[in-house]
Amino acid sequence: MSADPRSASGPVDAVTPNPQDAPSRNASRAPYSRDLFKERFESLVAVCRIQGSSVWVALLEVDHLKSVSDEYGQAVVEAVGINAARRLSELLPSTAVVARLSVDEIAVLLLDVTDLVEAARIAETMRVAIGRPMEHRHVGADVTVTVSTGLTLTHRDDQFRDVIFRASNALNDAQNDGGDCVAAVAP
Repeated sequence: MSADPRSASGPVDAVTPNPQDAPSRNASRAPYSRDLFKERFESLVAVCRIQGSSVWVALLEVDHLKSVSDEYGQAVVEAVGINAARRLSELLPSTAVVARLSVDEIAVLLLDVTDLVEAARIAETMRVAIGRPMEHRHVGADVTVTVSTGLTLTHRDDQFRDVIFRASNALNDAQNDGGDCVAAVAP
């Protein structure tokens, strides 16, 4: 698997404060909810057990979200999370699963990734894509955020909570390194 070759640079995206205001999209590419993501994770891990393969999990969190909230308000914070998840859904191949776990946290399942080098390259592409300015028409300003990313690899017998815990540890390492970077932990 390789990341979509579309450039991470490009026009500024318009941020919409409510999901209902977002442009209509193919529902199969829309970011999952936490519950649907967990179900999809469990079914993919079951398939991986049979096939003897693994799934990489990336956990991304918007850095310094409180300052975005202080400067622009909660509606912009919500819009940033929506747009970040949407950007990833549009950027990544159809085999990837993207979910918005909370206002500032996004999880991604990466299938058919051969090793840490490829997983880290894809995570870096995601980081750059989310870092592009987002135009927010309600405040008349571009909003730019950074993200920290934690990566881990699943094992055949992994439970959802264990993988999210490891990815969270990697995410904490990235944040402790100053944020706006990617860190990985061994399974």
